[in-house]
Amino acid sequence: MRRRDIMALSGGGTSRAQTRRDTHHGDEAMTDTTERTTPTTGDIVIWLDGEDIRRGEVASQKGSWSTVRDGETEVKVRTKALEIFDPEGEDDEDEKVRAMSKTLNAYKPTYKPTITHNGTKSLNNGDAIAEALTAMVPLDVVLFAEKMLGKEGELTERYAHLNPGQKRMNSGNLIRGAIRRGDLTEEEVAAALTA
Repeated sequence: MRRRDIMALSGGGTSRAQTRRDTHHGDEAMTDTTERTTPTTGDIVIWLDGEDIRRGEVASQKGSWSTVRDGETEVKVRTKALEIFDPEGEDDEDEKVRAMSKTLNAYKPTYKPTITHNGTKSLNNGDAIAEALTAMVPLDVVLFAEKMLGKEGELTERYAHLNPGQKRMNSGNLIRGAIRRGDLTEEEVAAALTA
């Protein structure tokens, strides 16, 4: 949810902010233009703060943290949680964000509050799979899904870039899909969880 919301507001997974380097070879100038996704000082960025999407300017950076000026206040945010804001794509993406918000708001009343393995608050759909996986460390959920689906090593690599909650959610969704298709039963999953 988090990454999709931010990507929708920023115009996708990559930014329109670009790094440009000109080199001259004789009379011809060559331009190497690569898209930059990691924000630097001076970039306008967006990030998720609880359920709110905030926007500000990167004032400074130190290590993996950025100080972002949001109006009158400055907040410290992990740099990897920031997305470069793309004002050009904002109008086109507003419609997508509204559609996504409608979908999320339609399902939100069905979500159940829960506490994860490390004591943080979270939400899930409240089914037996979600309840069982909530108590597990996210990497263990990925390994469990690999074992149940016969995809050893595949999911760990595929989900390496995701945050822990996304790893748990995607792995759980794969298990639910296998149950819906009839590849697994809830009893098989429950037995494997208790083994």
